[in-house]
Amino acid sequence: MQHPLKNYVFFGSSSFSELVLEKLFTKGFPPKLIVTTPPAIAGRKKQIKTTEAMKWASSHNIEVFHPTTLDLNAAETLKKNEAEVFIVAAYGKIVPKNILDLPRLRAFNIHPSMLPRYRGPSPIQSQILDDEDKPGVSIIKMDEQVDHGPILSQKELVIEEKNVQNYSYTTLGKTLFEIGSDLLVEGLDGLTKGLVKPVIQNETKATFTKKLDAPLALNPENAKDAWLKFLALGENVGVYILVNTKKGVQRLNVNRANYKDGTFIPLRVTPAGKKEMPYEDFLRGQH
Repeated sequence: MQHPLKNYVFFGSSSFSELVLEKLFTKGFPPKLIVTTPPAIAGRKKQIKTTEAMKWASSHNIEVFHPTTLDLNAAETLKKNEAEVFIVAAYGKIVPKNILDLPRLRAFNIHPSMLPRYRGPSPIQSQILDDEDKPGVSIIKMDEQVDHGPILSQKELVIEEKNVQNYSYTTLGKTLFEIGSDLLVEGLDGLTKGLVKPVIQNETKATFTKKLDAPLALNPENAKDAWLKFLALGENVGVYILVNTKKGVQRLNVNRANYKDGTFIPLRVTPAGKKEMPYEDFLRGQH
């Protein structure tokens, strides 16, 4: 029997989506269509920014579909593809039930946590913030509720010293989605052969994350907490410290930092209205 990934539509947008696409492609599973979020206008120069998944599609001559909403028209377009299965990885939109129901095998999602823990929009960041000692990734058969469907397969990440303090948002995310790509291929193969069956999630163990889209203040005196916030949010949402100066309290965005001997050390910062600079240079300018 043919592997389901010989005929699939992929839903994804971010660099993690691109990673999954590349992994599946190298295993001999190119998608017949990539569904991604529409191009957006970004930055002061009002440049049009396309998703990483769209860039990957362009370089591999794969057709792209970027609907603003997954409405009835979008459903009709997707229905014409007659895909065996839909794969969702870091897409950025909720996929409605009428679209999930289109393929014969329905839709499967790569979710970067050990479900039912860390459901919701920020599982990677939240695991870092919690100093989670058992981060992992799950493959679920999607239903109409967010991150709720039965689990096809999942795997914990083995971390040295059992913590995530040496992982940033990007490095932990890449690791989990790489593992998830392999789990997806193995799990769907087993499902097709009748060797595995999705298992309903234990609702009593479910935990939920919230959207993290605003920069967070750091308190360097609480060094470990500051470091975890930097790892979780420094590369995407942003973090900052408040420093007393001759001109009063100034806000400095922290771009690079270190954590050593229980101390949080800012390395490179960006003061409001200025260019990035070494933190030590900023401090010298205040004396």
